[in-house]
Amino acid sequence: MRKESTATLECSECGNDSMTVRKVRGARVFECQFCGALEGDVAAVREVHQERDAARRGMDPLVYPLVEALERMPHLRVREASAGASEECIPPYVQFHVEERNGALRHIERLLQSLEMSHRRTRRIWALEAHYTHSELRFALRPRFMKPVGDLDPDEIRDAQLDLRLLAERLERDMGLSWWA
Repeated sequence: MRKESTATLECSECGNDSMTVRKVRGARVFECQFCGALEGDVAAVREVHQERDAARRGMDPLVYPLVEALERMPHLRVREASAGASEECIPPYVQFHVEERNGALRHIERLLQSLEMSHRRTRRIWALEAHYTHSELRFALRPRFMKPVGDLDPDEIRDAQLDLRLLAERLERDMGLSWWA
């Protein structure tokens, strides 16, 4: 953003001065009404981009950062993802498959290591389940509850939903560490 002497905001991409302001987690994000460029706090701008990408893919923005992090893993493709619904007591999950390539399962091992280390900070323990469905091996990442899903309460689902961003952040961090390679 550049400030003009008249104190109007101008888009650094196209020069238009018709900008809208939106607060994202306490930070301001400016959007050009002509070209759609976003400016402002880097983390807040990234979150707006994630919301838009999630909407394009028909996913809840709450689960989308984890979807993005998982899809950065080689050979892994997300099939379905849901942030769950606390009032209906539906837990969140991400379902994916690993393409058959040499070393692809090594990344599953790394994912499990990342999950294990993340459990020190998550509200729930998360498990990776394997299923053979539609002629392919699929994995489901979901919170573990020690009771039937029908006995869950909304607070337990909200706890699991709060873990989604943390899991994404930890996975992103771990993929950049030397032991991941």
